Amino acid sequence: MPDRGAILLGLREISTDLWFVALGWHVLLAAMLIAILAGWRPSERRIGFLSSALAGSVAAASAWVGNPFNALVFLGLCAALFVIAARRSRETAELGPIWLAPAGALLLAVGWVYPHFLETTRPALYLVAAPLGIIPCPTLFAMLGITLLTRGLSSSVGSLLIAAVALFYGAIGAFALRVHIDAMLAIGALLVLASAVSAPRSSATASGAT
Repeated sequence: MPDRGAILLGLREISTDLWFVALGWHVLLAAMLIAILAGWRPSERRIGFLSSALAGSVAAASAWVGNPFNALVFLGLCAALFVIAARRSRETAELGPIWLAPAGALLLAVGWVYPHFLETTRPALYLVAAPLGIIPCPTLFAMLGITLLTRGLSSSVGSLLIAAVALFYGAIGAFALRVHIDAMLAIGALLVLASAVSAPRSSATASGAT
């Protein structure tokens, strides 16, 4: 396993070199949020495909820079979430429990402005080009936030998968790499697990699924 310095250098390089990918994700998510505020409501299926695409983006970026471990983990997560999403309903996604909404919004916001690795002299660029969709932790922050805000894609299996991966990378980030903000991933993952256990949903069934 590469040492801490090599891993951090690699994260800085990929975050800076692929900033335009992160910019694209920020634009897409901003457009979705604006549409939601204007009254549009996404379906369970679309939310699931969004989470799958976020994982796939990290897998592709990891493969591009020669990180097979991250590429395989996120490719597997992408494939699993895609299969789950394909079996979801085309009905409007349900909102998560109201008591989890602030946590979901906070996690999504942290992923949006993740304050590490992008090398720039203009901190404001983190608002539009923080490494969301490029490296694991900010992407997982956003995925956890989406999961809490939309009742786990109406799939306990999907929720458990995202939470498990977030717990793993949160531990690596906080303890091995000493990126302390990643400890929040563990908290978010535990909230997702609690939500999934308290209101389990079957990933195999969904009204209106085709």
